[in-house]
Amino acid sequence: MQASGIVWPAFRHHALWATWRRYFRLRVITPPLPYLQHGKPYLFAHFPHATFPMGSWLSMPLCDAPETGLPAGARGAVATVLLKLPLLRHVYAWMGCIPADYHTIHEQLQTTSVGLVPEGVAGVFLGARPSQERVFVRCRKGFIRLAMHTGTDIVPIYNLGQSAMLDFCGSCSLSRRVRAVVGIFWGRWYLPVPRRCPIITAIGKPLQVTKSLDPSPEEVDEVQEKLLAALVALFDEHKHLLPGWEHKTLEIA
Repeated sequence: MQASGIVWPAFRHHALWATWRRYFRLRVITPPLPYLQHGKPYLFAHFPHATFPMGSWLSMPLCDAPETGLPAGARGAVATVLLKLPLLRHVYAWMGCIPADYHTIHEQLQTTSVGLVPEGVAGVFLGARPSQERVFVRCRKGFIRLAMHTGTDIVPIYNLGQSAMLDFCGSCSLSRRVRAVVGIFWGRWYLPVPRRCPIITAIGKPLQVTKSLDPSPEEVDEVQEKLLAALVALFDEHKHLLPGWEHKTLEIA
């Protein structure tokens, strides 16, 4: 049975998530408020995936917090297999997650904002590492087409510090086959405990997307290049806020 995706507010706003935000000293930095149009759905593109997109997860309970400007009730798109696993399917559903497939997200965007991590499983293996910031996104154009099909503006988000949280070792081919990450991860004391790395969730201004039911490859590429430029600008603008990150660069793969 697949989880229904019905949000359980008491779970989504549980004190546990506030404790985790304090653990990571999570900061959400936004453009001057208000930067989003009230009642209008947006597609939030989160980067990087890293071993686990902790910044994206912990920002979901802040979607109705006035200081973030994020829309209430926004959903998060996750790998469909996660919504079929015992226990985990309920955790993701209670938080308000939906399957990361075209039709589900397309339908949701008619009324509600949706956040997703475009890198997917490949981002764990080919994306950011503790020693390097990299996003695996050049070949990821499906979410761009989806935004164009629905005329939904894209909001770029970069979670700085997220890649330093955990190390990972696993099988890329097996993970792609099952469409979920398969492997082992470790952090503090070589245990599956995340390192206490500060995370800065930097949110950019919405990128206007013109609705097109049949966009040309050139039109898709144009929107993608604008997104990538905004992503690099977000990274460069905020990297000095993390000690030791001042000289890091963001590679687009």
